[in-house]
Amino acid sequence: MKAFCVSCGSSLFGGDWPEGDEVSIRMGAFDDDPGIRPQYHTFVNDRAAWDEITDNLPQYPFALTKSARPFPGHVEREARD
Repeated sequence: MKAFCVSCGSSLFGGDWPEGDEVSIRMGAFDDDPGIRPQYHTFVNDRAAWDEITDNLPQYPFALTKSARPFPGHVEREARD
């Protein structure tokens, strides 16, 4: 399922329709500060060579699942499926 802004056509989110406690929304869809902050990084194995992560948030090599473990040296948080 994909959803687009009716005014400008920007992609709002993609993938499965959100039916759980979490929704993945593209941050470029917001005009103002949404008041939330990143909690972790996922798919860090697939980031561009020039993409340097400079914070101390947990980093996961792939998707965040219940069995996922962050890279060594990062605090583990409870994963949600």
